[in-house]
Amino acid sequence: MYTVVFDARNAGVPGWEAIPIALFFVALTYSKRQVPSSKPRAPALAWFLRNALFIFACTAAVVTTLVTVGSTLRVRYRLDHGDYTVVEGVVSDFVPGDWIGHRHELWRVRSGDKDYWYTYSKSIITSGFRQTQEEGGPIRNGVRVRIADMDGLIARLEVATADLEGMR
Repeated sequence: MYTVVFDARNAGVPGWEAIPIALFFVALTYSKRQVPSSKPRAPALAWFLRNALFIFACTAAVVTTLVTVGSTLRVRYRLDHGDYTVVEGVVSDFVPGDWIGHRHELWRVRSGDKDYWYTYSKSIITSGFRQTQEEGGPIRNGVRVRIADMDGLIARLEVATADLEGMR
């Protein structure tokens, strides 16, 4: 019996904080475009720079939103449609990460006749599982797991219920 400890469908949108920041810069550069110049005619270079910054801020906001929300929706879609590999086995070769996110957590699961390696860090924003042991993550050597693997991304992580109870 397994307990789901992470499912990308129930997790929020990672990195969503970047969207309001990008929109703030859009508003800021827009307001700078609207400020009348103290001179009757602003120099062409100043006009060009104000408009170029505004266009850049708009582009950055659109790209940030598409990447952030798009990657999350793509992972959820693949989970809903069974487009992943099921990896089931016991964790070995576990190397814990740190709580700051400088050192990645690394571990291996042998499923069937194949080894699957996983690495993640708190500081790398992804739609997959990334909770290190330092943050209370459940991964340790000897823990039995079942993973919905999307090309190395942990879209869903289930841990054997007996192993979870042993950690408490």
